[in-house]
Amino acid sequence: MMKTFHVGRVLAVAAMLFAVPPASSAQSTGLTVPAVLDFEALSAATGCGDNIFSSYGGLVWSGFGVIPSAECGGDPSLGDPFNGYHYGRTSGRKVGYVIWPTSPDPYSTLLGTIAVPSGHFSLLDGWLTAAWTRRLHVTVAGFRGPTMIGIHSLLLDYDAPVFVNFGFTDVTSVTFAAGGGTVDYNLAGISNNLVLDDLRVAFSDPTNVVPEPATLALFAPGLALIAAVRRRRQRRA
Repeated sequence: MMKTFHVGRVLAVAAMLFAVPPASSAQSTGLTVPAVLDFEALSAATGCGDNIFSSYGGLVWSGFGVIPSAECGGDPSLGDPFNGYHYGRTSGRKVGYVIWPTSPDPYSTLLGTIAVPSGHFSLLDGWLTAAWTRRLHVTVAGFRGPTMIGIHSLLLDYDAPVFVNFGFTDVTSVTFAAGGGTVDYNLAGISNNLVLDDLRVAFSDPTNVVPEPATLALFAPGLALIAAVRRRRQRRA
């Protein structure tokens, strides 16, 4: 027996198919597996020089240096107590730090910035310590372009590293400002240096876009039914 096609029923099915919302073309991002920046891969000359670096871990660094904590963290056997370069080391042999001020004033506020060459990155967490001072005022701010999306204000000591959960996601730059501390002259050094170690960062995955043809494929059965009905009606005419 020949099966009868009802135009109304076919059109109803087609209407339901076309009622399916189109697949989203909105962009979605995720994060790569976080990497720990422990500064061990950076070369550092013997002694406690600036050892300035500008590129590390896929990021651009401005105002930072790296030093071996064993050489620069103080030596009680020589009469110099441990300082923040010693206490601030949470792994390995080296630490990063905001460099000496470019101005003649050693007590001026120091500023360091990390940024991504393109796209976005996330600064998840890490350890911060004052190098020479008590109650060092530190401000860490995350930016997405010119817009600040988050900020942390901290008071740090040289003998107590602090774990900070930054939580800056999909940012383009992060700034570290340090100043206003009380220098401990027994540490054989002055300035508002800030010590960093074991920063965890992650980068945004490539954008995932759902192609619109995936949605159009849902319409194919309804279109085929409508075409079949039209052909059958033409044969009967």
